[in-house]
Amino acid sequence: MIAKMSRLRLIGIKSDFDGVIDILTKSKQFEFRSAPFAEPLSEDEVEKVKIEQARVNFAIDQLYKYNDEAKEIIKRAKKAKDASPLGYAPFTKESVRKLIDFDNFDLVEQKKDELNKVITDLQQLSFRKVQLRTEEAEWRTKRKEYAPFVGLTVPFDRTLTERTKLLMYFSSGKSPKVELGENTYFEEYKVNGGTVVAVICLNEDVEATVSELNKCGFSDVPFPSGKVDELIAECDRRLSDIKKDEQALLSEGLLYEDRIGDLMIYYDLLGIRLEQKSALSGSQTTAYTFILDGWVPEKTGEHIVKEVEKNFGVCAYLSPALPEDDPPTLVVNNKLVEPFENITNMYTVPAYTEKDPNPHMAVWYFLLFGVMCGDVVYGLLLSLACFVILKVKKFEAGTASLIKMFMICGVSSMLWGVAFDSYLGYSIGFGWFVPMEKPMLLLGLSLLLGVLQIAYGYILGVCRCIRERNFAAALFDMGLMLIVIVAICLLAANIFVGIFTQGVFDMSGQFIPSNIAGLFSKIGLVLLLIAIIGIFLTAGRASKSIGGKIGNGLYGVYGLVNLVSDILSYCRLFGLGLAGGAIAYAFNTLMDTIFFSGGSIVGFIMGAILSLVLHIFNLAISLLGAYVHNARLQMLEFYGKFLIGDGREFSYMGNKTKYVRYQ
Repeated sequence: MIAKMSRLRLIGIKSDFDGVIDILTKSKQFEFRSAPFAEPLSEDEVEKVKIEQARVNFAIDQLYKYNDEAKEIIKRAKKAKDASPLGYAPFTKESVRKLIDFDNFDLVEQKKDELNKVITDLQQLSFRKVQLRTEEAEWRTKRKEYAPFVGLTVPFDRTLTERTKLLMYFSSGKSPKVELGENTYFEEYKVNGGTVVAVICLNEDVEATVSELNKCGFSDVPFPSGKVDELIAECDRRLSDIKKDEQALLSEGLLYEDRIGDLMIYYDLLGIRLEQKSALSGSQTTAYTFILDGWVPEKTGEHIVKEVEKNFGVCAYLSPALPEDDPPTLVVNNKLVEPFENITNMYTVPAYTEKDPNPHMAVWYFLLFGVMCGDVVYGLLLSLACFVILKVKKFEAGTASLIKMFMICGVSSMLWGVAFDSYLGYSIGFGWFVPMEKPMLLLGLSLLLGVLQIAYGYILGVCRCIRERNFAAALFDMGLMLIVIVAICLLAANIFVGIFTQGVFDMSGQFIPSNIAGLFSKIGLVLLLIAIIGIFLTAGRASKSIGGKIGNGLYGVYGLVNLVSDILSYCRLFGLGLAGGAIAYAFNTLMDTIFFSGGSIVGFIMGAILSLVLHIFNLAISLLGAYVHNARLQMLEFYGKFLIGDGREFSYMGNKTKYVRYQ
């Protein structure tokens, strides 16, 4: 049902605002309503809070990274059967928001300066880590540059005299023959990456010597001094020191692990305080007073007022929500219907003045799901899997609600599985019919369910129009369409009887007495003619011109094609239901032929395992198809007949938290 809302107005002095808004936020029952012509919070104030939140979020991410690094180090130590070098117990990242008491926000707010120091320390640690990573990259690059020269026994030092110069050149390819002058001394060294030559020549021969070396593919050795082994050892020492420094930084960062909970609360506290400041900025105020306006559910409004008046000297006024005030929509349902609200919310939010469509839709979604995924074992596996998942792991409300919906729909699969005599694709001879044997009966069932749901949607549309006192729409827009549906049913009665009694789709057969069939046809044709004339005459009643009335009338008659299309859309029940059964049957036949027919125990075990895997795959595909196509039928074929939508979902102050949720 859609809860009735009340408009709450609070008048008080500004010094009490923080306390009043905290009570309203804690209640999770108050949605702020901006006053006309109110000044929104300045962009500078909003940006300031966002920057602070970014700092907090950075600190939280850093602690997560430190935890992941520590987890990896401990994992490697265990694998090597060594003692952990950290003495730290990693934590598991929560997949859902942590539940806290609202008073924790006040406690964390008192630690604001302390937490800001923690954030600053973590930022400095991050900066130092970046510096170490930069140094590490530099030393690794140097080591990589030295690697080709491993094996060189002489240092890179250049010995100079007044008349001579030592040149050192390197070639990574095959050492070519070098022809140098008579007064030139040439020594060749084989190294890891190729060849190094040391050349001593006269100063006046340097230019010619270098030219010859370059021509032969040699390039100048870029290192001015030192032995290669010593230089590589120095790189390794530096890299080892950097690794120790990084581990020290990690150990230092892990000391702040116990602050991650407070940081999460602080992040969401900043968001809530920004929302509360926006409420004050968006309210009517004077130098010393405020008028706070918003929405509360009618059932809890009095309790909230008493709570505020008990703690602060404010004047409170509650008044019923008026449609012209655009109140939000709060949907409240029992535990069976609530999980199906996800389907409606994908499409739209019901308007506040409408009736909640979820109880009606939930029944139809439940029924149609089983037709598309109708197998007793599949349904049992689905319900059990969802039940275990919900017990083993925590989820956010939306995800948990979706899993609960599948758990309930598993019961529908089991019920229809009994009707279809389907037990993991096998039949035991007990049931209404087997879809693989009587596919036309499944088609007839699908179309019948479609006709019934669409007719039910139009009946709900009639009820909506009557509530709105729009009797013309109830009679002409909804009532005439119901007459068309009745006419179609009468005209197709013989065919449907043939489908449900003989399991065949035969338009020329006679399955009911001819006199009754003739009577049904005459009544159906008369009703269809009345409906068509009525639609032609009334569809354009809003138009003022004759041309507009005629044009809209013809368009309304043409719209009957959409009704037929909507009914045919339910053939997807037939297609998906038959496909799932056919795939299960194919898997069973394959396993029986390859594994189960030989009588081998090993073959039986292998076949059972493979069969389970294949059937789980088929269940997953059937589940996806049933979810998507069922939702489409509800949103378009069903809701399109009576639901206006375009409502605004109730959003209480403080509900947009990221890390924690409060009670």
